[in-house]
Amino acid sequence: MKIYYICEICEMVFSVENSTGSDGFTSVRGICDDCALEMGLKEDPLITQKHFYH
Repeated sequence: MKIYYICEICEMVFSVENSTGSDGFTSVRGICDDCALEMGLKEDPLITQKHFYH
């Protein structure tokens, strides 16, 4: 079975998982990383943030 994760905001598929067992597909609603960043629900990872100290 394939599971499609669809963003509630932009309606794009942001993840697909394959599950063993039954055939077919289903969808799960959620929020993709890009929309979460734009809405302020998710911050950039600390590794990519640059801090400069004097």
